[in-house]
Amino acid sequence: MRQKGKENCQKIIEYVKQYNKEKRYPPTLHDISEMLWGHREGAGNLESYITELVKQGFLSRGDKWSIRTIQLVMPQPRPYFWKAGE
Repeated sequence: MRQKGKENCQKIIEYVKQYNKEKRYPPTLHDISEMLWGHREGAGNLESYITELVKQGFLSRGDKWSIRTIQLVMPQPRPYFWKAGE
């Protein structure tokens, strides 16, 4: 995974964690897209990041037709691309 992709994956994990903490429910793909790129488009790129994080075991997804199914998997080890000291 390229550096920019690694950074985006890290941002997604932190955003999902913070969003759940503040609102007590998970974000939608549109919420995450808006956080990353400032608009609600680009779901194709976002889908690849989410799929990678699910494969690595950091996120889980429920029914793909449901809007709010992205959840952090706890306990959460640091991803291989996590910067030292964070």
